[in-house]
Amino acid sequence: MEINNPFLAYLKLILYVCISIKKIDKMEIVIRPEEGKVLAIDEMKEVGLMEFEISDDVMTIMHTRAFKEGKGIGRALVVKAIDYAKQNSLLIRPVCTYAFAVMSKNPEYSKLLVEGSGECLTCGIW
Repeated sequence: MEINNPFLAYLKLILYVCISIKKIDKMEIVIRPEEGKVLAIDEMKEVGLMEFEISDDVMTIMHTRAFKEGKGIGRALVVKAIDYAKQNSLLIRPVCTYAFAVMSKNPEYSKLLVEGSGECLTCGIW
């Protein structure tokens, strides 16, 4: 059914946006420090994973993977790790290029970077 009324078309757009936002809000980001993982879970399915290690008060972020692109999953994983680091007085060494990019663009986040972060970025073992 085609909508010719501009007001109804506008309402349809608003409804679509609201439904989309609600779907994003249902995503849960869970940190499991004992496993060195941050998980993104949506509708009981894992849609994102970050792997990290903690040693000597430094969280090393190894990998960030979003299994659905364009949904903000990768950023949500990085932010959850940053929040955990702040709460536990940890500095962060992102080996993952994506995590480094997110952190270096935000002055508040970049304060947590270990000196020399950004050198030797490989998304592999440091």
